[in-house]
Amino acid sequence: MARELIRKATLEDMPVLLEIYERARKFMVSTGNTNQWTNGYPSREILTEDIEKKRNVCFSR
Repeated sequence: MARELIRKATLEDMPVLLEIYERARKFMVSTGNTNQWTNGYPSREILTEDIEKKRNVCFSR
């Protein structure tokens, strides 16, 4: 049985995080939410700061 874990994100998680946010932005636009997370928000820089300050978590298996 796989163990599921919520953990602090690391910089190594960045490619996956960027993909998740990109998919979320596209989904929001496709469902009529055109005002949230626009213009590439959150940026790589914002995510890096969040990770460095331990404000971002990941779910992993």
